[in-house]
Amino acid sequence: MGKKLNFRIYSTWFHGQLKRGRFPTVKQIETKYELSHRTAQRVIEYMRDDLEAPIEYSRKEKGYFYSDLSFDLHWPIFTEKEIMRLIILEPLTQTIPDSRLKKEIKSFMEKLTISNGIDLTELKKRISIKNVRYDKVDPKAFEMIINALNQNHKLNILYEAKYKKEITTRVVNPLHLLLYNGNWHLFAYCENKHQIRNFALSGIKQIELLEDTIPQNLQELEIGKLIEDNYGIFIHENEADRVNVILKFSKEVTDIVKNQHWFPSQILKENKDGTIILTFPVTDFREIEGDILKFGYHVEVLNPEKLRGRIKETLERMSRLY
Repeated sequence: MGKKLNFRIYSTWFHGQLKRGRFPTVKQIETKYELSHRTAQRVIEYMRDDLEAPIEYSRKEKGYFYSDLSFDLHWPIFTEKEIMRLIILEPLTQTIPDSRLKKEIKSFMEKLTISNGIDLTELKKRISIKNVRYDKVDPKAFEMIINALNQNHKLNILYEAKYKKEITTRVVNPLHLLLYNGNWHLFAYCENKHQIRNFALSGIKQIELLEDTIPQNLQELEIGKLIEDNYGIFIHENEADRVNVILKFSKEVTDIVKNQHWFPSQILKENKDGTIILTFPVTDFREIEGDILKFGYHVEVLNPEKLRGRIKETLERMSRLY
């Protein structure tokens, strides 16, 4: 990184402090960027001489200030609105297992915000994302998967299925990485099963990046679209696998259901008695079953009969426990 670019980074931070009226000091530049006193002083000289910044020193506040607050730097990469949108997304980086990558994103965000007079540290105190339950992921495995996706290379993994408690070695063609309800999932073509499978990253015990590249026909698959077109985490390419789920909600929860978005093509019908009928397509019952049970006796499965039977069986098993 050249000296001019370094000074630009230091100046951007100092500018942000000046715009917020914080009376920053040379010492603060030294501490933040681990610079010598002379180099830190030259940052201010650079701003005054090269950027023509109206910087003055306040003996009372023992720090610097702008004599003209209308002054601004002229190298914003994004508009303020665009930066605000990025800030809203920034808490999502906390779900990334790679600590080094998290630090790099944080540094990048700071550089974007300070030039626009936005205090990222203070704003982050007011925006949170809380993962109540999530599975731990090996940071090295996460990084290797990112590299494999970028390079279109196959992976050799030692995988433990979460509920089957079996460990297998598989060669997979990584196609898509998904963060879902706080947990990371890799959609990959499994050469052992000869189909696209969903691998929870927490289940990957060992991983190796192979030299073999992913076939072009697999690279062209739009897994992201398949995820959007299917309910929940499970995907099916065959349209024939879809079945319409029809749910009837009691009037006690109608306000809740009306404000929820279950599926893009859902159909919601309000009955005269205050109940609601919700219809949407599903290809796999495993996840929808849990979502239905959350509503307890306030929901009834009208269709399909197979899902209705699964709910009934689950409730019977639960009743035997209590």
